[in-house]
Amino acid sequence: AEYAADNVAGMVCVGDILVVMGSKSLQFYTQQSSTDAQGFSSLVFSSVNRNIRDLGVKSFDSVAVVDGKAVFLGSSTRGERSVWVTDGNAPVRISTNAIEREMEGHDISRAHACGWMNNGHQFYCITIPSIHKTFCYDFATRQWHNRSSRLEDGTDSNWWVRYCANAGGDIVVAADRTRKLAVLDKDKFDDYLGRPIIKRRTCPILMSDFSPFIVNDLQLVWNTGTTKDVTNAQGAR
Repeated sequence: AEYAADNVAGMVCVGDILVVMGSKSLQFYTQQSSTDAQGFSSLVFSSVNRNIRDLGVKSFDSVAVVDGKAVFLGSSTRGERSVWVTDGNAPVRISTNAIEREMEGHDISRAHACGWMNNGHQFYCITIPSIHKTFCYDFATRQWHNRSSRLEDGTDSNWWVRYCANAGGDIVVAADRTRKLAVLDKDKFDDYLGRPIIKRRTCPILMSDFSPFIVNDLQLVWNTGTTKDVTNAQGAR
């Protein structure tokens, strides 16, 4: 309680900084050399002047370190359910209003996240089990997208991945409800159970002063070979 009396949710190292995360505050520590009155030197943890009040962690399992940045699901005086990132400076909110609306009114205490780097992109994926959804943020593009896993009945649920690590040049992923390890592979188009991976894109609503309109021309163009279920597709008009 050097900065603010709080319950400690957990601690994480970001570079040479130790971040102590509470339910309503963040405290940052670095190691510094100290000499006592007898002249003995030692290394001590010193709280730097970047401590944050009125911003805490809602679920410590949502904390992930991505490219030297700590990312977490937090709450502050500016919002109860929001995603924040800190790399030693003041935390920045990266979640959108749309994502926060989807979490509103739902239990987020069991939220969990993981992060990894691939091909110059840094990803942070957070799963909210209570709404069966996974949101993934790409730091390179500063854009969010959804990831999902298909259930046996054909419906979509949250992404099955919970843990990830770099090993042998691969990104190895796992979940707590399976006994399987898998590798993220850009050239494989089904998941570890052989179920298809479907990519969906939604266009914005077309509207002109709420008046009726006519679409005179519609063209769909796609590349061949992106999935084994579509072959010799040249396009439609």
